[in-house]
Amino acid sequence: MTNDEETAGRSSFELYDAVILATPSHVAAGLLRPIDAERGRRGGTVTHSGTAIVSLGYERDQVGHSLDGMGAVVPAIERSPILACSFSSQKYAHRAPDSKVLLRVFTGGARRPELAELEDDKLLPMVLEHIEPLLRISGQPCYCDIAHWPNTMPQYHVGHNELVADIERRTADIAALELCGNAFHGVGLPDCIHGGESAAERVVAAIRQKGTERK
Repeated sequence: MTNDEETAGRSSFELYDAVILATPSHVAAGLLRPIDAERGRRGGTVTHSGTAIVSLGYERDQVGHSLDGMGAVVPAIERSPILACSFSSQKYAHRAPDSKVLLRVFTGGARRPELAELEDDKLLPMVLEHIEPLLRISGQPCYCDIAHWPNTMPQYHVGHNELVADIERRTADIAALELCGNAFHGVGLPDCIHGGESAAERVVAAIRQKGTERK
């Protein structure tokens, strides 16, 4: 056996001063399970759904709606495959050239999780069928892009805050280990950024405390 083959056959590890798990909660649960089975089990109970985002571009005169807002959320009572539509070029002018409109249509979610992985050639006609009458759109889009994000949107069921508090309390028993991500304190980008910053602050404090104790 060569040295390379021998090295490849061995498990390896590295030591770190601190670790922050910013993975999806079910991945973090799997990593924590060998350390504490109950901690891993609790983390794995945060369920996730998925979404598909259909980005559509139109000439402004193709859209009869005034687009006098940032977008719209479609309530469940409508029984539509569309969860929401963001008027991206209204929110951020640089997202589309002058005289054009960019829309981002969200579909799937807990209501229709299967749509997050539906083939593009089936998903697009479904989305167009529902978005065109809502915004009085005529003609075909001049731009289209579809992104699939299955199993990425955590569902905050009743008792979620208590569940997260328990997970964090158990994790606090392990020095310089922190969790962060959209499964805990918010799904928006600001929430995720704040969660990551807070986790970093806590591990830095733990490392400093450890250094002080050594002295």
